[in-house]
Amino acid sequence: MLLLVDENVSPIIADALRAAGHDVRAATLVCPGAPDEELVLLAIAEGRIIISEDKDFGDLVFTGGQRPPGIVRMVLPGSLPAQKAARLVEALQQERAIDDMLVIEPARVRRRRLP
Repeated sequence: MLLLVDENVSPIIADALRAAGHDVRAATLVCPGAPDEELVLLAIAEGRIIISEDKDFGDLVFTGGQRPPGIVRMVLPGSLPAQKAARLVEALQQERAIDDMLVIEPARVRRRRLP
């Protein structure tokens, strides 16, 4: 899976995604400090699913009209980066993220179809 990891996501999580076989680009390396709108455009241009802990990407997509291939938002309060990484890798093995917004929580994954 082609993924674009937002700056608010720990490098531990990006490394775990790579180790699981995903093609991962990190915003901290390719576009540090870029606004979310630019990250969405990069995801669209490269066909990458955005991984973030920020709800702003959903707001941008559902109100702004820009549509990346998918968005995965982690909502795992109190979890350490290694725990978040394990939960994310597990969820991506079980869930399809293309054309959807996934919200990964400790006990469930919510899905919303992108417009």
